[in-house]
Amino acid sequence: AMVTQNVFSCGPPSPGVNELSENITDFKLFPNPVENNQFNISYFLTDKTDISFKLINVTGQVLNSFKPNNNNLGYHQEELKIDNVANGVYFLITTVNGNSKAFKVLKQ
Repeated sequence: AMVTQNVFSCGPPSPGVNELSENITDFKLFPNPVENNQFNISYFLTDKTDISFKLINVTGQVLNSFKPNNNNLGYHQEELKIDNVANGVYFLITTVNGNSKAFKVLKQ
C-alpha cells in the first residue's frame, strides 16, 4: 500500500521517481527553476532506504554530492546550495537502493 500525503505544496511530484524504488514516493525538486542559489528536495520513504544525491553539470562533472544522515521511514526535506555555478542546466542524480535517475534542474 502506498502512503502519500501532500505535506508540501510545491507542485506535482517529479515524474519517474517510482522507477527507482517502491521505497520512495512524492519526490519533488523546488523551486525549479532555481532563483536564489538553493533548492529543496522533498520525498517520502516507505521504509529505511539507501539514498544519495549528486549534482552534475551537462559534461558530467560532479559539483556537489551528499547522503542524508536520516534515511528512515517518513517525509524528508533536504536543502542543496547551487551558488558556485553559472546559470544553466544541471542534473540531480538521485540514487535509491543502487538505482539512479537524473532530474533536470534549471538555474536562472
